[in-house]
Amino acid sequence: MSSTSPVPPVPDAVLLTVTRRDQPGITARLTGLLAGAGATLLDIEQSVVCGQLLLCMEVRLPAAPDVRAALLAEGRELGVLLEIHAAPPPPAPGAASHHVVTLVGRSLGAPEVNAVAERLLRHEARIERLHRLSDAEPSSLELRVGLPAGHSPQELRRSLLELAMS
Repeated sequence: MSSTSPVPPVPDAVLLTVTRRDQPGITARLTGLLAGAGATLLDIEQSVVCGQLLLCMEVRLPAAPDVRAALLAEGRELGVLLEIHAAPPPPAPGAASHHVVTLVGRSLGAPEVNAVAERLLRHEARIERLHRLSDAEPSSLELRVGLPAGHSPQELRRSLLELAMS
């Protein structure tokens, strides 16, 4: 595997995305490098699905360009795909309300997830995070949903309840 990065000019914050087959130590080594460089961790999310790691970190890097080079070198040494991109600007305060939607069933497959995703789309809601709560096959899922300002959480709730009753 290789490490790639379109190196943007030094932005306020960058998004580091790391993917590969999971193995112990990836997060420890990368966050250790960031800590040693004096970087500021703004956000982090890590998930392993079927043995594949997805690690995303929003980081404010020191201005020194050697930090980017060190990250890319560490990525190559770890055998991960490490990408560095300018982080998108944060949403304006009050731009969205956040809600949690929990799906529970004997088995939740693509049809059930699609039905909920389509219903959320009707309300212009974004799925910001989706993860399985059950140990084995998906029988319970939790979605963190962002609803744009001006959209009614009560309307969304009513719509989802109608779907659940159908």
